[in-house]
Amino acid sequence: MRLSRPLLDRAARDRLDALISPFDGPVAVAMSGGGDSVFALRAAAEWGRGRGREIVALTVDHRLQAASAAAAAFVHDAAAALGLTARTLSWADAAAGPGLQARARAARHRLLAEACRDAGARVLVLGHTLDDQIETVAMRLARTASARGLAAMSALAPSPAWPEGRALAVARPFLDRRRAALRAGLAAAGATWLEDAANDDAAFERVRVRRRLADLAARGFDDAGLARVAAAAARADAEERAAAAQIVARCVVREEGAARLTSWRRPGAPSAAYPRALEAVLHGVSGRISAVDRGALVRLEKALAAALDPAPPVEKPTATLAGVRAV
Repeated sequence: MRLSRPLLDRAARDRLDALISPFDGPVAVAMSGGGDSVFALRAAAEWGRGRGREIVALTVDHRLQAASAAAAAFVHDAAAALGLTARTLSWADAAAGPGLQARARAARHRLLAEACRDAGARVLVLGHTLDDQIETVAMRLARTASARGLAAMSALAPSPAWPEGRALAVARPFLDRRRAALRAGLAAAGATWLEDAANDDAAFERVRVRRRLADLAARGFDDAGLARVAAAAARADAEERAAAAQIVARCVVREEGAARLTSWRRPGAPSAAYPRALEAVLHGVSGRISAVDRGALVRLEKALAAALDPAPPVEKPTATLAGVRAV
């Protein structure tokens, strides 16, 4: 079935080309049934037809709401109307309680990564918008000042699921588009979508932040400035990441099940790049990409730097972090 009206302008089509074309095989799209994900699926379908690419819709049933089965059925119907197949993934261990959103997000990415692997897809398209980016930056401003944290979401990033997401990329082609613009495009195309009741539940931090931002915008606050903060932070983060990569290349020798540091701090590299480099070493040895406690990482890096300093030797540090023993 052909779309009643094209959704993609040239800029959006070029962005999809840049983000998705490098990955061969089917293209997976995560779809909840909400407006952003419906737009993502329809846009991907339009792009895929022009490129001869297979598009697969994936939806996760968290089993936390009575309407979750109906939402999954809506996704299947929406995909079928576009001539696409859809697959429902169920979160078997779903349970309400503390940290629900974080647990649901982790389960969602794990299930999506597994389904992508089964489908032969190397890239997963998400429907995040500029509004999502702004909200994420606002939340992170409350608890971080690092470039890494404020960089928020990237247009292209590795899957956060490990090890299920190994070799899977996550693409967010619409981070430069407002949520309202996507819905306007859907309405003009005659498309429908679902409204998630959780988006009005003030028990969730994102909903509270969204309401505060709306209040500020009504008073003249330019919330798009937060997206510019994310862009500037992303540039700084990329510089730090590149400096960390140079440190690892210069100072680390990979051995069987271990990594040996031949030297460490030298003038020139930003000081923040050294803990970042050590984190990469820990991940490389452990085979995991889970977050490392920042305070413990900084303390271990300082101890290693002191032990490797050519000045009078100090006692070598002994510690275990991220499943790796430093001696």
